[in-house]
Amino acid sequence: MQDMSESGPCLWTRLPHSSRTPCDRYKHACCSSGGHVYILGGRDNSSLRDFWRYSVVCDEWTELNCTSDAAPEELEEHSMVAHEGFLYVFGGLLDSAYTKWRCPLWVFDIAQQKWVHWQSKKCSPQVHSACHGETHSNVYFFSIVTDNRM
Repeated sequence: MQDMSESGPCLWTRLPHSSRTPCDRYKHACCSSGGHVYILGGRDNSSLRDFWRYSVVCDEWTELNCTSDAAPEELEEHSMVAHEGFLYVFGGLLDSAYTKWRCPLWVFDIAQQKWVHWQSKKCSPQVHSACHGETHSNVYFFSIVTDNRM
């Protein structure tokens, strides 16, 4: 895939894979943690309910379980962020009667390799409009506090 253009050589190269890989997609969520890249859901010809982990060191894809009752259903335009051993997925619920009152926050325990129940899975009617999110971003923010007293 090396290509020469007017601005110089292309720096992207296609990696060969010997195992099963995720399909091409858009409107998915992706983040990295501990030498792995995680991809969840999105769309190809229809909504996807799959979850993949890519090992940068081994150059290997693994499909992870996304069928437990704590796992999200098909999602599009959601976001995912890693923090302290967990992946947090927010938003992207498709409009349906089933998801109307569900708060769209899911948590994946990286060490245990399983979805865990979030403490508050229901949204009240008063916060319904704030619960669902599409085309948004998540940011993990941390601050370093120093003691300048000598």
